[in-house]
Amino acid sequence: MISWQHQGSALVGRVQLRSSVGGRAVLFPPGPAQSGIAIVVPSADGKGVSTLPFEDCLSDLTPESIIAVICAHERAFGGGRLPPLETA
Repeated sequence: MISWQHQGSALVGRVQLRSSVGGRAVLFPPGPAQSGIAIVVPSADGKGVSTLPFEDCLSDLTPESIIAVICAHERAFGGGRLPPLETA
């Protein structure tokens, strides 16, 4: 289970990649600036981070992380019938 925290209007939670590297999923609400999901991982040189679109990371994320991230985005911003997302 991913623990989600608010950062501004976005939600951020740790995800596990298949390479055993930890990353962060950033969930953005719908809006004019940006919306959707990004994955932030350590850069190859280890001196910074890289921000990638969620769909570019599907082969690197565990199935559990993929499902958890998609469900969290829908629960937080989808406006559907799923129960609201609990955040820290």
